Amino acid sequence: MQVVEFGEGRIQQLEQVLDSEEPTRILLLRGHKSYEIFSQKINKLIKYPYESFIVSESNTSFRQLSKAINIYDKNGCDLVLAVGGGSVIDLAKLISIFSVNRFPITDYLKGKRKYNNRVNTLIAIPTTSGSGSEATHFAVVYEGIAKYSVAHDSLFPDYSIVDPELTYSLSPYQTAVSGIDALCQGIESFWRLQSNPESREYSREAISLVLKNIETAVIKPTRLSRLDMSRGSHFAGKAINIAKTTAAHAFSYPLTKLFGVPHGHAVSLTIDKFYEHNCREALYNKNLNPKTSLKSIMSELNQIMNVENCNEAKTRLTLLMSNIGLDSRLPETVHYRDSVSDVIENVNIERLSNNPVKVTTEDLTNIFKSLCT
Repeated sequence: MQVVEFGEGRIQQLEQVLDSEEPTRILLLRGHKSYEIFSQKINKLIKYPYESFIVSESNTSFRQLSKAINIYDKNGCDLVLAVGGGSVIDLAKLISIFSVNRFPITDYLKGKRKYNNRVNTLIAIPTTSGSGSEATHFAVVYEGIAKYSVAHDSLFPDYSIVDPELTYSLSPYQTAVSGIDALCQGIESFWRLQSNPESREYSREAISLVLKNIETAVIKPTRLSRLDMSRGSHFAGKAINIAKTTAAHAFSYPLTKLFGVPHGHAVSLTIDKFYEHNCREALYNKNLNPKTSLKSIMSELNQIMNVENCNEAKTRLTLLMSNIGLDSRLPETVHYRDSVSDVIENVNIERLSNNPVKVTTEDLTNIFKSLCT
């Protein structure tokens, strides 16, 4: 069972956690600039030998993963400590599981081999309020523009320390893109038909907390807004750990890999469009199985969003992006005709299939076109 330390100043618990594990050697994964801000505080809490690995990629590649595993092996590490955003924590998860699963990584990713449980210790300390990776059993790795999702119980960290003080140094843009990602996770996990009462409760809390606090956290952050954004992000992670994400996340991956749009921003570009799509299908598609109860789900989601109907929800999401400084279109350098086939080809089919109603190639094409004009 995961141990979660949550609250201001909880980073101090790291020393006690490490003492309880008594590692031989630690592999410390960290961001670059973000870690420097609080490195002295954290380094004082690490009383055991460690190797430091700076995560240089915003989307983990096979190459970076192999390099990190080699350092882990060479130095006889038995504990992985991740201090950073979602990419840092994802890499830590991947090192933990692939350090004990030695066949070619693609054998596991393509289902040719079953994973063995990891035997090391994994500690996740998020420094953003968005990915919720510290609360999930998922990780993502890329080979070129091909994205692979890894799901296994061994990816669930043994310890998570969520200290909002570590997010105080985030820039307004970082706060916006990470926070909007948490909001999208909450929305998508709520409308997925395979959600359950537990996941929907997490989704509900995530949506409410982020909507209430994200504008303050971006424009004029307070301690309370940072605290509640950390809570919202963690709840969103717990929600998608059960229900997963859907179409907006599926569409975001090629936008990130092909055009360099940061993940949270890429997801937010289409969340209003898929909200409208799902609402329209729920209300007017006569062929939709009534047992799915999508209409009631969207109605409840509107209530959580504090709007009267789906049009108001779409408007609120669009306005929110503007208020927190996020463009609602792709850069002018992205040309529809030159890129549409690559984008559609690289939409994540697994995540797309999670959507409560079907999304056709024509739907995807029209959505991409709307982002380019």
